[in-house]
Amino acid sequence: FISVIDGVPVQRDGADGIHVKSLSFGGEFNAEAGNGWIVNDKFKVAKISGDFIAPFTDVVLDASQIASRYGAGVTATYFNGPHAGQAVNATTLRANNGNDLLQEIAMFDTEIKDAGNFANDLKVSNSFDLGTYKVDLTMGYFHMSQNFVEAWHWQQMLADVGDNTSLISLSNGATQGGQLGYNKGFNWGGNARNYDFKHTADAPYIAATIKADKLTIDASVRRDSIKQQGVQTEAATKNIDVNGDGIISLAETGISVNSGINASTTNINFKVDHTAYSLGLNYKIQPDMAVFGRYSNGASFNSERQYGNSAATNPSGNLTAKGREFFVDVVKQYEIGLKWQTTKVLPGKLNLATTYFHADTEESQTNTTSIPPVPYNITYTSKGLETEVIWKYNDLTLNGSVTYTDAVINSNTLTPTNVGHRPRRQAPWIYSLSADYKIGKFDLGANLNGTA
Repeated sequence: FISVIDGVPVQRDGADGIHVKSLSFGGEFNAEAGNGWIVNDKFKVAKISGDFIAPFTDVVLDASQIASRYGAGVTATYFNGPHAGQAVNATTLRANNGNDLLQEIAMFDTEIKDAGNFANDLKVSNSFDLGTYKVDLTMGYFHMSQNFVEAWHWQQMLADVGDNTSLISLSNGATQGGQLGYNKGFNWGGNARNYDFKHTADAPYIAATIKADKLTIDASVRRDSIKQQGVQTEAATKNIDVNGDGIISLAETGISVNSGINASTTNINFKVDHTAYSLGLNYKIQPDMAVFGRYSNGASFNSERQYGNSAATNPSGNLTAKGREFFVDVVKQYEIGLKWQTTKVLPGKLNLATTYFHADTEESQTNTTSIPPVPYNITYTSKGLETEVIWKYNDLTLNGSVTYTDAVINSNTLTPTNVGHRPRRQAPWIYSLSADYKIGKFDLGANLNGTA
């Protein structure tokens, strides 16, 4: 297929798929600083680039819809494959594939020009024996920078639906070589989008664990500051004689081009913060049984999915009054549970843990393939019970787990009718079972995972 890159037609190969170049270097430093203090530093620097080329079916239609979708009187023929030149209609499609379907395929063609990053984690730690209880203390500072430089050139192909898919040409010139125009993936004219950003994360943190006889308490606090800077450019459309025949066909009109004639530019220049924390405890009821609990507050930070969202940033790239809620998604969760170890119920050793959990989650997204982009916010609540069992007997080990999740959408600004329903791809039941048996120097194992 052909992508128009910076206004120039370039032959691309869908078989290239995902291609990544990565060069990384890292190291670790560890030293004793006296009085029990230990200093540790880990770092890693990576140079990453590549390409992402992959087809995704966007639209499925039947042969009777050719005229209504592509124009009255338009006919279709096979462009390539064993039936090249043959008319495409319900009869030929059924004869060739057993169905009368066509598909429009969005061909993702993304240049990952720079995804390099640098990360460093510096921390000091110590342990203090205070008689009736012991304290483990860790303090640190995490820093990371991430480059995000990409260029999009997504295409749209027309093909049949079968085991040996072939491309299809239209009689009105809307296709060239089975390609529905250029830089028009998802039938969207904004496919020559460029990103050039740098994200920086800084996070001081402190964590402590207190052990006193049967009780263990741990607590941690982390202050995340995320800085985002850069520019996103959208394309303008242009007519280009891609095949060089001196004629501008329908397929060669309205090509999305990002080469100094950009339709719009989005500036980004802001910082968002969040304080994450966690508090947990474990109490031994008896030597082989304990109860535990934890409350956590954390967040994920959004980036390019919100760029172009006028509700989140202003033209200078700074946050609007409500901008933070689009870039910081908070998760609040608590859990309580029971752990039990015994050798009395079955031969060998049995470990059982069961946990009740409750989580409230925020998700902020933007439909980036619409012009202008459509931002939306969703909130979820999920609660449930997770049980895990481990049984060891001589050389045999069995691991089993089952999780029941009752999840519901609380709010959805994009599709309010989804409120009250289960989130997509969230199964009520998730289970797994694995077995491992040692025979001398060999391990035999089997796994079963499923949802219901």
